[in-house]
Amino acid sequence: MKAILYVASIILPVNFLALLYITESQTKCEQNGIPIKETCKCVDCHEDEVCGGLWKANHYPGMPLDEEVLAKKVHIVIAHCNKSLDWLPKYTDGFRNIASIHVISKCGVEAKVPSLGQTYVEVLKVENVGRCDHSYAHYITTILPTLTSQKQDDSVVVFLKDSVTDKIHQIDQLMKLDLMSLVRLASSENGFACGLSIVGGPSSAYHDVATLSQYNWELYGKGNRDYGAGDTVEFKSSFANLGDFYKTLNAKPSQEIVQVCYGGVFAASISNIKKQDMNVWKTLEKILERGDNIQEGHYSERSWARLLANPLKPFQIESLRKYATGVQEKIFSMHGPLIRQKHPTEVSFMNLNAYNGNEQKPRMRFIAA
Repeated sequence: MKAILYVASIILPVNFLALLYITESQTKCEQNGIPIKETCKCVDCHEDEVCGGLWKANHYPGMPLDEEVLAKKVHIVIAHCNKSLDWLPKYTDGFRNIASIHVISKCGVEAKVPSLGQTYVEVLKVENVGRCDHSYAHYITTILPTLTSQKQDDSVVVFLKDSVTDKIHQIDQLMKLDLMSLVRLASSENGFACGLSIVGGPSSAYHDVATLSQYNWELYGKGNRDYGAGDTVEFKSSFANLGDFYKTLNAKPSQEIVQVCYGGVFAASISNIKKQDMNVWKTLEKILERGDNIQEGHYSERSWARLLANPLKPFQIESLRKYATGVQEKIFSMHGPLIRQKHPTEVSFMNLNAYNGNEQKPRMRFIAA
């Protein structure tokens, strides 16, 4: 396997500890002309229905056709602060079974919901804590139980922010999924869909739990710039890191590799939501009540997919590991954060992508092998 001896980086937020990358796949999707199924080691081949979209989490078995998606029973929850909701009719256009829309409003700005025909719409005002993650947890603990009592419910809940149509601040490797794509993926075997999908670059949507657990975000200036300080509560929490936070939830044990979704927009099947004990969601909601712009929100953002997506099968984990040809790991020096590459046998963290640094211009640094 060819090693690449360079370090190239922009100034990234401290959560991005490493970046898994690939070169051209050296695996095969067929054996003697017959597609490999349960033993497949290919994750990036269009012709492979089992592993084809696994690397970027954009294709799973059981995804419904367009007509089935448009007829799917869908519930929508919108975390609202200060943005207009005029985009909603166009966003939901074509869907024939939007069962409910709940707008959870926090910032004191009236949430005006456009007419959506016979769709049930409710606006709820709640305390301004925990940003969108608290809104979602509150919806699961308080509203969702009133909508469905069946544990095996094949309908989908779509979790949106009022800024869903704004330009994303992540780099160009990502694109927003429309409602059709979100519902389709959430209706698949994965039971979960992230609102941001990888469209370029070699990065994976899957992370290694051992290293992910060490993530610790020290500050978040963008939150204050966009929404104001909100309160005087300290950003930093009492949790040592994301692993400490996740352990407190008492959720079902997760695997060594898990999907991570950034951006605060996603969808999940109701049956997957109910796979976690209600106490998990109540604990999450309670934790997020500490304040407005808090560290716990960033831990939550990186936990939604882990809590809601169906666990990978052993052969899928093996496929991800074998398809990887290297990893970029974030390191720190007196000059700031750097990126270095490691041999694939040392892979410790699969990272979705790198943010653009927001406040600082990109810069390059190089080190020898």
